[in-house]
Amino acid sequence: MRGVRFRYHCWFIPEGANLSSTPEGCSRFTRLIWRGVIMKFFLCVIGMVLIIEGFPYFAFPEKMKSWFNKILEVPDATLRKLGFVFMLIGLGLVYVGKK
Repeated sequence: MRGVRFRYHCWFIPEGANLSSTPEGCSRFTRLIWRGVIMKFFLCVIGMVLIIEGFPYFAFPEKMKSWFNKILEVPDATLRKLGFVFMLIGLGLVYVGKK
């Protein structure tokens, strides 16, 4: 009876599940489904990033060219600091989203 209950448990993702690994005791087929869920989520995230990154180039190509010329004039140290701030903001958003 325990095996049946445990096998049933594998067919859904429990709240607070660690998505980096599959639950123990799952069949090979269930592990493939579990990995598919993770891959679909990852592809959705990458797709959203590409949409957000590509929108300014589509909507305002002239302004993006002038913006790039302005970026060339900014010192490297300032760009590094700005990049670090954006990474911290992204990390904070991931933390809030996972919480």
